[in-house]
Parts: sequence; structure tokens; C-alpha cells
Amino acid sequence: DPAIAALLRTSPALALLSRELAEKLAALTTERTLAAGQYLAHEGDPGDELFFVISGSLTLTRRRPSSAQFEDASSQPISLGSAVPGHLLGELGLLTGHAHAATMQADQPTIVRALSSSSFDQLCAQYPSEMAATIAWMADRLDAFQIAATVDESPLFRDLPTEVRQALASACTRIDLRAAQTLYRAGDPGDALYLLLSGRIHIVPADQFLRSEPLPHAAGRPALAELGKGDVLGELSLLTGETRSATALAIRDSHLARLDKAS
Repeated sequence: DPAIAALLRTSPALALLSRELAEKLAALTTERTLAAGQYLAHEGDPGDELFFVISGSLTLTRRRPSSAQFEDASSQPISLGSAVPGHLLGELGLLTGHAHAATMQADQPTIVRALSSSSFDQLCAQYPSEMAATIAWMADRLDAFQIAATVDESPLFRDLPTEVRQALASACTRIDLRAAQTLYRAGDPGDALYLLLSGRIHIVPADQFLRSEPLPHAAGRPALAELGKGDVLGELSLLTGETRSATALAIRDSHLARLDKAS
């Protein structure tokens, strides 16, 4: 259906597809009609389909963490906003092979088109150049979701209003570190704070290494603290304006979100 193909191309994920490829993609989709209150997918369901909202709208939510770290967490789910015509859903599960990261519920009569993971893989194999932009867009969305989810779960930020958490997540940029790579050294300017998305970071005393020396591997080295997913580091220097008082060193490959002072 050329009309469906044209609507699909309004999504940023598919905007660069040719008309011919968009029509091939549309022909591989199946239509789903949802009544108000009906679920399209639940968090934890297999992430084996991509959804395009044709009409209506859906509310997106995610469960709050239930680990001991968040014993006081409310049972009320975290709101992730809504999806309206032109929006694409399910891309994170399709890209990673993981389960759906959110629950999708229609809040009015809604029509979506569903594309299976096998059909998506088929298009990528047949049209690798044209589908590259779509995959790149999905990868950016994966980074954004991971940052937003970690902000929502962080003890420092999780009690802030939803709008504030969303603004903080949007202002962050991703930083990737290899094992034994430094994030910052003692004496560096305190111009940003960092939220650990995954991996492990050791906070090393300022006098342990000379600034002129390369930092060796951290295994067995004494540390002031070991930080993991959801932990925040660098916030004191950011608030006081003082230089870093210690060195932050990755002890395994780590991924962080950086929030600059200017933000």
C-alpha cells in the first residue's frame, strides 16, 4: 500500500528509504487493531517484532526496580511517554535480541503495522546500504534508552519529577572506556558528572600515581571505592568547582553517561 509506505517514511528511522524499499517493507507488515486499554506488548515479551503506529496512540511504561537497592520504590510504573502516528516501537528488542523493554498499551482505538524480526533481517540482507541508516538510528535509540533507564533507577535522580529526569537524560552523552583506561585523574577540572551505565570503576587515591606516569592495570590496587551500574561519580567537583580529588579508573570495559556542567 503506497499510503502506508508513505506514512512509514515519516518516521526518522525510515526517512532515508527509497519509495520502492518502503513499499517492500510495508508489504511485509501485518495490521494490528487495538481497542482502548488493550496491550500491544508487555515488558519482558520476546522482542521479535517492530511496530509502526498508523493511527491512535499508545502509552509506554516500564516497571520500577524491585531489588534491595530500591526497597522503597513505588509499585507505580515509570512513564516513558506515548507513541503517536509515525512512531516506531520495539526497535530495541529487534536490534539486541532482548525482550521488550517497555509495556505498550493503547489509550484509544489504535492501528499499528507489525514487522517480524525475520522480515527485518531479510531486508537488511537484501538492501544493506539503504537499511544502514535505519540500523544507525536504532543504535542511537538504544543508547538513549539505556541512559534514560539508568537515570530513572539512580538513587540520586529517581525521586525527581519525570520531566526533570527526561531532561537530564537528554542532556547526557555516552562515554565508553576500555579496561584500565582513566575517566579522569586527580587534579583534572571538575567540569562534568558521570552516571555508570555498565562496568566497574575504581576511585583511586590522588597520591597513588604521578600525573606524568601511565596508569597500570588496576587489578589488586587499593581503591577508595568501587562503583557499578547506576552509581554517580564526579558530582562533588562539579558542585564545588574544585579540581578532581581522586582518579577514576575503569577496571573492566565500562559505559557511562556524561552530564556537562553547562547542561
